[in-house]
Amino acid sequence: MKVLFVCRANVGRSQAATALYNQIHPGNSDSVGTIVDNPGEKLVDRKGAKNIIEVMFEHDIDITSNRRTQINENRINQYDKVIVMAEQKTIPDWLRDNSKTEVWTIQDPKDQDIETTRKIVREIEEKVKSL
Repeated sequence: MKVLFVCRANVGRSQAATALYNQIHPGNSDSVGTIVDNPGEKLVDRKGAKNIIEVMFEHDIDITSNRRTQINENRINQYDKVIVMAEQKTIPDWLRDNSKTEVWTIQDPKDQDIETTRKIVREIEEKVKSL
């Protein structure tokens, strides 16, 4: 199953979910954001990505070279399932209303400490394993 993971800024939740899913099913998922302020930016260059990068290293996954991507309506056609972890107010109607879309309520790791980020990634990992 090909899955698209979506969060708000494409820095934390969707990047972690994609990396974890691809660890189990290589190449079968991608990540995007609903509001990406700097598309194409590498995570390693994003100040707020430090903790998510560190936690993913703890899972033997290097996401430093991952790039941030903005979602668009045409992109979701390439996937069997679209998992959205963005805040409700940032989700476009066309994404919310799509039959492929499933919403996961996951806390944003932005500005959280490392232990909270670990908890968030563990929650994402459990959900990814259930797909």
